[in-house]
Amino acid sequence: TYTFNLRKDAVWSDGRPVTATDAVFAFHRALDPSTKAAYTTQIFAIKNAEALFLGKAKPSDLGVIAKDPHTLDIVLTRPQPTLLLLLANLPMIYPLPRHAIEANPQGWARAGSMVSSGAFVLAEWKVGNKVRLTKNARFYDAASVKIDEVHYYPTVDDNTALNLFRAGQLDMNPRFPPNQLPWLRKNLSGQFKIVPALWVTYLVPNIRKAPFSDPRVRRALHLAISRDVLTAKVLRNGEKPYWGIVPDVIENYVSPITPDNRPLPERQTEARSLLSAAGFDPGKPLAFTFSHRAGFHNRLAAVAVASMWADIGVKADLTQADVSAHYDKLRAGNFDIADAGYSDNADPEYFAYLLETKSVEVNYGAYSNKTYDAMVERARAILDRTARFRAFQDAERLAIGENAVIPMFLSVERVLIKPYVKGLEENPLGQYPSRFIRIEGRP
Repeated sequence: TYTFNLRKDAVWSDGRPVTATDAVFAFHRALDPSTKAAYTTQIFAIKNAEALFLGKAKPSDLGVIAKDPHTLDIVLTRPQPTLLLLLANLPMIYPLPRHAIEANPQGWARAGSMVSSGAFVLAEWKVGNKVRLTKNARFYDAASVKIDEVHYYPTVDDNTALNLFRAGQLDMNPRFPPNQLPWLRKNLSGQFKIVPALWVTYLVPNIRKAPFSDPRVRRALHLAISRDVLTAKVLRNGEKPYWGIVPDVIENYVSPITPDNRPLPERQTEARSLLSAAGFDPGKPLAFTFSHRAGFHNRLAAVAVASMWADIGVKADLTQADVSAHYDKLRAGNFDIADAGYSDNADPEYFAYLLETKSVEVNYGAYSNKTYDAMVERARAILDRTARFRAFQDAERLAIGENAVIPMFLSVERVLIKPYVKGLEENPLGQYPSRFIRIEGRP
């Protein structure tokens, strides 16, 4: 049992106190199947969480208990070494203003109506145009918040964002265009940062259907990709070629996947042989649709990979969709091969989760291996960090050995930031809380 003592000076932006009951309500809401909250399986170590999600228990049975207005107990049925990490980084279980949601179920999160407890409140939201936050005077530490407003502008095109940044219309942008690093070093030195990111980019073969259900086909496609060429000569933004699914950016985690450093022609020969054994040849080439996320960076990578596959006689027709529509297609299983990216907490458990049978919201290719599932479940419960990481390494070795997915590279955080913007610390999660920003010496 974990016991949490809530701040007694914490209030919602409407002045109502933040209570343990608000925290309990958030868990109940997340585990209500009708809310379709993602990643619910990650909190199944909590007593009766899975049963509640499956409709086999009542909310009052859940092991999240308000002992009094400022004391919260969380009862587990098995060890979960990452519980505190999870509570800090899984927004769906952050406390929620029950009174506001029940009073306005459909509109409580809209600008002008949204009740929150952080450093800022949502003042304006013009969909596709602008989000404006204003300082929350009722925030418990409002005195330390140094800016009065934050404006967010959604930008799909990184070149547009760079132009806005150069024109002084943006103070910060969490990306800059691919291939612009040399120009930035020459012209905007000191106004950008590159940080290793907790983000893996990979390809997903749809194992539900032939020919991707054939491991020989998946391995052939894996072998034909030159990750070094892709990162160093095509993308050129500091991405790291990668062969595993769990980022080694995680402290003390060493990838168990050994890079295949054989010359590309040798790998291509093996790939052609595997395709031949699977029934494909120049007269009957492997052909499929390769779906990728919209955006110049993603298109650049997809074109390069398709060209590498063409070198072994594979025909990949490219199709793209905006990010939301792309992942909708993946979750529906409506694809042949697709690109994907994933970032999560700094623990191997949350990347191993990608390939579990039960992880239907992120296991897009429907990889399923009972041995892998059991290995991950066992690793989750190990308290010793070294032994735990070793167990996750064993599971990763199994899944990647079966080419459950085709890893390509680890991304970097490419941040544009004006010299007068202070208080932001680079981090592999790419999280930059506005609460700590201050402006010093703006021209």
